[in-house]
Amino acid sequence: MTPEFVFSRMPEDIIKNSPTFTNFIQAYYKWGQEQGYSLIINNYRSLLNQQLYSKNYEDRMVKNFGVDVNIIEDTNIRTELLYKLLNEFLETRGTKTSFEILFRMMFNEQVEIKYPRDELFRPSSSKYLQTSLILMTGTFPLSISSHLRGMRSNTSTGIESITPYYIGNIRYYLVECSNIYDQFILGEPIQVSTLDYSYSESHIPLVNVKINATGTRYKVGDKITPSNNKFSGILEVKSVTKGSIDSVLIDNAGTGYKVGDKIRTTELSHFDAYVSEIGVGGEIVKIKIRNKGYNFTDIPDYVIMSDDGVDAEITLSSLTIGNVREIGPTSGSIIFDTSSITYSIDSDNGNGLSISSQAVSCYYLNRYKNKVGFLSSKSTIIDSYTKHSHSYDIISEVPAIKYDSAVAKYANPSGYIYNRIYSTDNNITLSDIEVLGEIIRE
Repeated sequence: MTPEFVFSRMPEDIIKNSPTFTNFIQAYYKWGQEQGYSLIINNYRSLLNQQLYSKNYEDRMVKNFGVDVNIIEDTNIRTELLYKLLNEFLETRGTKTSFEILFRMMFNEQVEIKYPRDELFRPSSSKYLQTSLILMTGTFPLSISSHLRGMRSNTSTGIESITPYYIGNIRYYLVECSNIYDQFILGEPIQVSTLDYSYSESHIPLVNVKINATGTRYKVGDKITPSNNKFSGILEVKSVTKGSIDSVLIDNAGTGYKVGDKIRTTELSHFDAYVSEIGVGGEIVKIKIRNKGYNFTDIPDYVIMSDDGVDAEITLSSLTIGNVREIGPTSGSIIFDTSSITYSIDSDNGNGLSISSQAVSCYYLNRYKNKVGFLSSKSTIIDSYTKHSHSYDIISEVPAIKYDSAVAKYANPSGYIYNRIYSTDNNITLSDIEVLGEIIRE
């Protein structure tokens, strides 16, 4: 292991409070790098091209490298390659590279090393980011390493991603920016700087869609098409509210109903209503809601539970189901220029949505950089056995019984445990599986 690698693995409190010990450890591993195994190996390189080899002599050389001859005697590799691999192995011992070398040297097979710590569930540890999207002219090629500065606003930002757009032969760039503290001024010149040169592009105002009235019964994905849009893209409903049933309207009173006949929805959402008043012929006069239900994404179907009642028809209505909360561009679409924009809304049942346009300098994007703080397929609960910060997975087509001793002796970092995972593209049966015992603990 290199001094740099060892230093990176030392606890911060030791580095801070024990500088003498820290310097000693670094000096020791530096000596090992300059005077230890590496020096021995380099001295032996002068002997690699000799014509005659003694098996006994070769074995002694390998033992001098700290490797048991028995684990490599069946590798069938050239002596020159063996010494080269041993050199690389010893210099990277304990890292992913050392496992790759060990499996290549012993079995000529690939191996994959994964660390459960990369996917451990840590509450409130996900990183939340806010970036911005700006639109600018694309007169010249734009690199992600470039730096942008508004020449009137003096707003400065780096670049996270670049998406080109074309209108005929005219190119524009939709740029995701990081660390914007002030907004660009609409239409201002933007200086683009690299290490070698700088030039000027123009900022293009974007259209922000303001929701004046949320409407009801809209669904995610409902399309909103702007007119007079310089780009041929469209908008869509990004999120809506879930809600409850607020009222029941009687469209046809029917006959034969009784007070207490229940009205249920076909969805399990705790909606509860009943017939509270009838006419002389059992016509429904009033319906009372005991529980409005919750989490409806649309007006549900219903059933009137009655022994004798027939022909009644009612309408369930809501003011809270499908209220539009967010509107945004679909993938591959962007709009700018607010002049004379009107909107056509395509929705099966939605009504009442009212929107207007406003020129803005950027779109704000809010998202989590990672999901380590969320319980999902990307997060694993920590345990004291296989899933923690000092464990790793060995994934290989080589049965663990063949590599256990070599890994435990030569590659496994002190204080770590490893999980054996057998990977194969072939079909296996229970008779093919060998019981390998418990996980190795070091």
